[in-house]
Amino acid sequence: MARLFTQGLFPGETIKIPTPKKFPVTFDEFLRLNVGGRHKDRREKIYRDYVKEMIRRGHVSQIQYPQSAGQKYAQAVMSSEDAEKLAAPASLDEIESVMKKDRQLIYSSEELYRMHARDFLAWRAKQPSARAKKAAAKRWNKENPTNAK
Repeated sequence: MARLFTQGLFPGETIKIPTPKKFPVTFDEFLRLNVGGRHKDRREKIYRDYVKEMIRRGHVSQIQYPQSAGQKYAQAVMSSEDAEKLAAPASLDEIESVMKKDRQLIYSSEELYRMHARDFLAWRAKQPSARAKKAAAKRWNKENPTNAK
């Protein structure tokens, strides 16, 4: 497996994209290359979090996937910046419909694979790790003992 360096979503940002040896690539292979790890369930959970965030922000194509009710309401009432902040979280049905379509996806070209991998890896790089979340929760509980469980 070779590494491919490509420009990220923002100027000056570069993302390492693992490339498969041959195409077409299935969705499971896409997740194995871009998420890693042994367990398919863990890889799918990380990708599900990505889908949830993309639906919430309205970045999932409206042609392919349903738009969340919260996003529709927020866009009708307020500006796009305010709508992004206040959009309702994606429902489980919306997330599962996107996951179902993505599981059937086959990356027939390198260009399609790279575009999807670039977006996914850029999102993943900005996510705090589980250890960081746990440490932040501990700090918060020490600083605010009344809110501790």
